[in-house]
Amino acid sequence: MINIPPRILLSTLTEPCILFFKDINFDPSAPPHFYVTLPIPQKALFVISIITSQVKKRIDYYAYTGKKEAINSLVFIDQHTFSFLTSQSIIDCNRAEFLTLEDFILKIDNRIACEMKASVIPKYLIDNVVKAICESPLVPSKTKNIILSVYG
Repeated sequence: MINIPPRILLSTLTEPCILFFKDINFDPSAPPHFYVTLPIPQKALFVISIITSQVKKRIDYYAYTGKKEAINSLVFIDQHTFSFLTSQSIIDCNRAEFLTLEDFILKIDNRIACEMKASVIPKYLIDNVVKAICESPLVPSKTKNIILSVYG
């Protein structure tokens, strides 16, 4: 595998994809995660949503914190969707992040390779992710509007 520097990889993204990287904001012992990455190419901007296999934990969290409506913004996927997944997982669209290219580069722990795991995402899944982000009670309006301007 060729290790492409994050700046080069991110600068070339024009279509939604799945990236795998370690977020420097997470606990140092936390593993890297998969992220749905929705580029906004004209402006070098991105919206990313984490993929986690902690399905029950996320559902319980939203229920426990009184944010039950946020459960509707969890998009379920599994190894039939992407072969690199080892179990049922969710795209947590409540945690969608709006990032500039520079912010995204700084988010990636460059001691661990940032990899593109899927360069093609099925259209139905992109549509489901966009819908879930836009319906999330936790995602800021600015992020929703930017997503809708490109993917709506």
